[in-house]
Amino acid sequence: FLINQLRSDTSVSSQLDMLTTLYGQLDGLLADSSTGLAPALQGFFDALQQASLDPTSMPIRQVVLSAADTLAQRFGALYSQLQNQERVINEQLAAVTEQTVGLANGIARLNQQIAQQSSVGAEPNALLDKRDEMLRQLAELVGINVVDQGNGMVNVMVGNGQPLVVGNQAYSLSTQPSALDAHRDVIMFQGPGVQQEISQFLSGGQLGGLLRYRAEALDKSFNQLGQLALTVAEQFNALQTSGMDLDGDYGSELPTLFADINSAELMQRRAVAIPGNTGDARLDVAITDATALTGGEYRATMRSGSWVVTTEPGGDVVDPARHGFTLSERGTAANEGDSFLIRPTREGAGSIKKVMTDPRDLALAEPPLRITAGESNSGLAALEVVSSYPAPRPSSENIAALFSELKVSVGASGAVTLIVNGESVTGSLPPQGGVISLRYDEATDTYSLEADDESPDSTDLIRFHLNGPLTDGDSFDVSLHPAPNGTSDNTNALSMLDLRFEKLIGAAGGNGQTLANAYAGLVTGVGARTAELKISQEAADSILAQAQANRDATSGVNLDEEAANLIRFEQAYNASAQVISVARTLFDSLLAAFR
Repeated sequence: FLINQLRSDTSVSSQLDMLTTLYGQLDGLLADSSTGLAPALQGFFDALQQASLDPTSMPIRQVVLSAADTLAQRFGALYSQLQNQERVINEQLAAVTEQTVGLANGIARLNQQIAQQSSVGAEPNALLDKRDEMLRQLAELVGINVVDQGNGMVNVMVGNGQPLVVGNQAYSLSTQPSALDAHRDVIMFQGPGVQQEISQFLSGGQLGGLLRYRAEALDKSFNQLGQLALTVAEQFNALQTSGMDLDGDYGSELPTLFADINSAELMQRRAVAIPGNTGDARLDVAITDATALTGGEYRATMRSGSWVVTTEPGGDVVDPARHGFTLSERGTAANEGDSFLIRPTREGAGSIKKVMTDPRDLALAEPPLRITAGESNSGLAALEVVSSYPAPRPSSENIAALFSELKVSVGASGAVTLIVNGESVTGSLPPQGGVISLRYDEATDTYSLEADDESPDSTDLIRFHLNGPLTDGDSFDVSLHPAPNGTSDNTNALSMLDLRFEKLIGAAGGNGQTLANAYAGLVTGVGARTAELKISQEAADSILAQAQANRDATSGVNLDEEAANLIRFEQAYNASAQVISVARTLFDSLLAAFR
């Protein structure tokens, strides 16, 4: 009992020691001012603050671009450091697994030798002690369960009962890249007629610490940083698209500030096919609302002709649109039961890039027209100005006179109605959205509304883009900027600056956080967990020392006790020597008396 308790406490202490070390490294990475995200995020908003005070200053605009580049690079640097940790964990898993196999082989050999000596009535005490020490060393590497066979041999089980040693036979553990992630190694068990992954079953020891840290800390950091990066890119790109630059061009015609978060490559990499799929279909994952992302992972399974999305782990069925993403299928049709691991935010921090190069393209001003979605809109479409006003551009006064009232509403079957100065203009739009051109015929003083994907011509007044599906009754109000100042306006710059106060992270859940607070929460969580582990480690070390003392008191060698016994035996020897000396003297005296 005491030996088994010692092995158990050894596994717990070894696991906590590994966890404490790894968490300490992560805490230093995220919290340090030279590697953490907080200073770069603050620097970006400070640059926007300066730009809002002087939106026409080219040097200040350049500072904004530089700060955006620094922020993107800091995301990328953190992502690279997390990848480095993942590579180091793979190397440690391989090394510890190799040590485990070596000890298992040694225990199997000792089992054989002990059984042979026991069968002839010998007492293999030295071999038993050596085996106990090997079992203790094995417990430092992984949690084990030891069962005495009764014939001098022991069986050793790991994980969920997988036999590592059975009598004089040892089985093998190895590492190999995961089928779901080539950058991540998993532990494979090679037993009699079976090979299976057992990473999810292992606990205790160094292996348990490595696997637990990767699951509960490293994965969470990847996803939360990715969620932050995707939200930053989406929100600033959206405001860039809705603004106007230093040359009076609309943001929808300009480069975005950050790279597109829904490039074909990124959408493909967010879905990984589960081994065993029988169909050839592939899934693309598009981020539709980064503020609704949870930083979690999901599983999409084909059931009765449609994709059912569940949380991973957990298995709760969810609506992907409410979690900030949508799925689209490509390739041949999927078969019943085919499934994919969905990781919307895993690579977000590594994919964010600053792509704008010309500071004049920063859309810090608000266009003369302001578009507001109706409060009762239930569709996913957003209305944006693609282009307007062929040269020469009308003055703000002429715009106001032309569009004293401009309202867009959507009816059944994709019909679109614009009300211009009290007159209704009706046209049609493809169901999934497209470009609408509002045109004016001066000769007849009439307006026309057409779905058009071609470039604007001289009769176009405004071209709108609906970037998503519409629902019957959806509407958009288009109004004139209350006081348009042209390119010197800072309204859009102020909107960008206000993002630092908006609760964008997890906003769909009703308990959102600002960008800074979300990152601070990640840092605080890791720091608190590190401090908790240090306390647990100290307690585990104390319990281990007590278990060692209890075992030694019963079956070990206590050096203090042996030293005391040595002194006692020495004194007894001296006393016995005195008795013999007195007896000899007495005997000699008796012999002399009778001579």
